[in-house]
Amino acid sequence: MSKKPVLFFEGVNDRALISTIRSLKRNNIPFFIVKKKDTKLSRFEHSKYRKYVIRNVFYDDIADTSKFLSSLKQILNILPGAVIFPSGESMLRAILKGKDELKDKKFILETPGYETYIKVSDKYSFQRLISKYNVKVPEIINQFPVKYEKSFVLKAKKGNLIPPILVNSQRKYDKCVKLYRNDENVFMQEFIDGPSVYYCGIYKDGSLIDDFEQINIAQQPCGKSVIKAFSTKIRTETKININRMMQDLNWTGVAMLELKMKGGEYYAIELNPRFWGPLQLSIDNGVDFPCLLYNQALGLTRNSRQNKTNKYGYIWSSGYIQGLWVKLSCKGVFQFYKNKPALGIKYKDVWLRRDTIEIFLLDFLTCLLMPLFRIRKFIDDLINILIK
Repeated sequence: MSKKPVLFFEGVNDRALISTIRSLKRNNIPFFIVKKKDTKLSRFEHSKYRKYVIRNVFYDDIADTSKFLSSLKQILNILPGAVIFPSGESMLRAILKGKDELKDKKFILETPGYETYIKVSDKYSFQRLISKYNVKVPEIINQFPVKYEKSFVLKAKKGNLIPPILVNSQRKYDKCVKLYRNDENVFMQEFIDGPSVYYCGIYKDGSLIDDFEQINIAQQPCGKSVIKAFSTKIRTETKININRMMQDLNWTGVAMLELKMKGGEYYAIELNPRFWGPLQLSIDNGVDFPCLLYNQALGLTRNSRQNKTNKYGYIWSSGYIQGLWVKLSCKGVFQFYKNKPALGIKYKDVWLRRDTIEIFLLDFLTCLLMPLFRIRKFIDDLINILIK
């Protein structure tokens, strides 16, 4: 039986994408990369994977769901039977919700159904669900605080209408009061000041196939991307409770559950039913989620729990520089934690590798020149105003 190709959408979590591509390439699994409409040059054309970029077909922005699904149909005409991996939140929701519109197209998507996906992906319903399985959650604050006294996190109840906002100053409190005090689409939780831990797993009909745990010791400001992490072990009781929930959900596919550690306790934050940014860490340490998911999707023999190690750490070097500009725009702070890894651990940069050295250098250059780009945009906007 010929292998079915995996379809990737460039610009949707590219760090997870490159990690997945490396896995598939190593396991001789075919794949293709589709660019977003109006993208002049794919960043993957600056890597050894340039020949896998499709140059004459594009996908439309997910902001217009109808146009995106229409573009996906055109792509599936060229790649019938393709495997689509779970990547971006908005894109996955659109595909799952639009399955009726896509019913005449053959493709494979190894995820749960739309209703189950929404139940865990929406932050408010997930908090209610996980707390039923003896996993602690940050206290939910039902009413907007009358005044700012301590830090809290403001989140969208459903979807990703807004990213989580850490309210840790009077200035941020005043801004949130003005924007969200009477907004029924948001809720608040206490802020857990501790390192973030990921419990990552792959499941089939509720049964755990393989898993991996990591602790994140450096993260960009305002809860943005993880930039440094290493493998860890979380309490067995917590894992058992999480997996009881996944079994009751009859979960199929991958999932990453984020927890926060404080005072020896774990607090569930959110569950992402898709591949996560630091995916490369688990692959480097012998848990090859992309290969496992592909084999599972096609009903092939699984190659599970082999060659596991904890000797490699994850780092995204240019993420530090990018984080500086995030810091300026959102007035947040980097999150650093001093948890010590195992002795002899070797950190491997997600981009500083032979196959993506050009992307690594371009990312660094772009981050360093970002102030000039912002000045240029300000001047362009000013000129447009003066002309009008």
